[in-house]
Amino acid sequence: MKKVLGGSLLALALTTTGCATMELMKEPTDYQSAYSRVTFTTDQYQGTRTYKSTAITLKDIKWGDTDFLMGQLSLTKKGDQESYCLLTLYNGENWSFFEKAFDINQNELPLIKGNRRVGTMGNDVHINEQSCISLRKDYLIKAANDGLDIKMVGQNKNMVIKVQPFFIKSFLDAVDYSERTRFTAQ
Repeated sequence: MKKVLGGSLLALALTTTGCATMELMKEPTDYQSAYSRVTFTTDQYQGTRTYKSTAITLKDIKWGDTDFLMGQLSLTKKGDQESYCLLTLYNGENWSFFEKAFDINQNELPLIKGNRRVGTMGNDVHINEQSCISLRKDYLIKAANDGLDIKMVGQNKNMVIKVQPFFIKSFLDAVDYSERTRFTAQ
């Protein structure tokens, strides 16, 4: 009887843990769910603080579509210097070679190219391209009302990405709250 009860409790615990993990993996759909997932780390050696949002899908995935683009807002602070960025991860079957990024008004945004990797599995080839679209705080504050529409231009592919206003506002609010409560001189 004890073995059955113990096995049942273990199965219940694993099921509950699995459900909690699945809940955490869901993309945020509103301000509160995005706000609660902003993370904070410090690097005492370099003297930096880094905030990151949860990752979101920047391009809608359609049935049979092999390309997707994920994004994550980040802020790195060192002293009075702040560096805001929209980190992107492109995954597909062909290289895109993203070279430039433009906002909705055709203003070019600084694009920092990251790693480019290729991998195979069976007969499939998968490409990963990482980059960072550098953003200013005042630009993000405006985007917290309107959202972000950015066109990424590559040698082989162009993509339009959209970031919802609530996602940006929740990130900025979480950073502001953390800075005021943790690091304001008392």
